[in-house]
Amino acid sequence: MHTVELDRTIHAPIEAVFEWFNDGTNYERLALVRRVTLIRPGATEEHGVGAVRLAILPFFRFNNEIVAYDPPHSFGYQIRHSIPPLDHDGVVTFESIRGNATHVHWHVDLQMKTRHFAGILTELSAPYVYGGLAAAVRAAERELRGTTTRSS
Repeated sequence: MHTVELDRTIHAPIEAVFEWFNDGTNYERLALVRRVTLIRPGATEEHGVGAVRLAILPFFRFNNEIVAYDPPHSFGYQIRHSIPPLDHDGVVTFESIRGNATHVHWHVDLQMKTRHFAGILTELSAPYVYGGLAAAVRAAERELRGTTTRSS
């Protein structure tokens, strides 16, 4: 297994940041993501525990399932099926800081599942995984800039 981690601060309220990252269709805004489709809604929330999404990229496609859901603080997911095959478990946590900002911590454990060269392929894929996480954070930052806390 290889671990990839990313930490960033987004200047937007925690609720908005959580919602952006948890809604898989937002990832379609990334340059290499062709499509993200909600295949099955979650048990109690559309993008909550049990939700399954299909993501299609030029050389990669996968189904991931939401396995943990604690809005607006965290969610966890696992890639259940992918081409090429890999194990990928992710947890994204959110912490409200300095009033209207949110610290995002994204933790991924991944391992390519190939008969040969799994270790080296995992090492080679890690920078691309990090780049994908960073691209998602940049997209969220752009879209959430200027978002303010909702008043009741």
